[in-house]
Amino acid sequence: MISSKELARFTLVEMFITMALLGVLASMLFPSFKRFRSLAEQTQCQNNAKSFAAAMSIYIDDYDGFYPYGVGPDPFVGNGIPLTSQSPQELIYDYLTAHKEIYACPSDPTPQNYQWWRYRGHPNNLKSSSYMFCEYGLYGNMNTQKMPLKLINVLSPTTYVYMTDGNWCPNGWNWGTLNPITSPRIDWDHDEYVNILYGDLHVDKKWRLDDISNMRKRPDIK
Repeated sequence: MISSKELARFTLVEMFITMALLGVLASMLFPSFKRFRSLAEQTQCQNNAKSFAAAMSIYIDDYDGFYPYGVGPDPFVGNGIPLTSQSPQELIYDYLTAHKEIYACPSDPTPQNYQWWRYRGHPNNLKSSSYMFCEYGLYGNMNTQKMPLKLINVLSPTTYVYMTDGNWCPNGWNWGTLNPITSPRIDWDHDEYVNILYGDLHVDKKWRLDDISNMRKRPDIK
């Protein structure tokens, strides 16, 4: 007959074995949970970019084919285009159904540290963002840096990179600022991938260890 003390010892050993097994199981499953979470965040980020694309599509249609990007304190005036030194996020704000929720990527640890690079400081309706726009997208004329960019003037818009993940409003004239080693304008990614919105408004992802600097930065040169 097993005494109560022996039964208690046996139960205690079982408990420790069970805890050890659970610990091993958790260590095996944790990377999978982390991966699933990363995939979910990347998907949400892609959905955000697609919302930007839908909003910009309506904006472009409303404003005679022009992209939503202000060109500075002396903007081109014509066709009723609202170019008052505003960032693209502000210009399409009213076209987004979820508004502020769209502007933050769930993987971005500090969306509030976004550098707006505006002529009049931070916008009133937005205090954070996670998406970076092509600086050449400011201008329809790359030489004079005037006139807004028009969709019909973009060469091969399916390969022109218009927006990516990032913590600056402009990309610094090239996409090398997405480089994972220097990464001056982004401090997160999706398992080394970034989401991209192209000139024709389709969304895809790209590996940051690929030759990021070769991504098209100018809409007027293939």
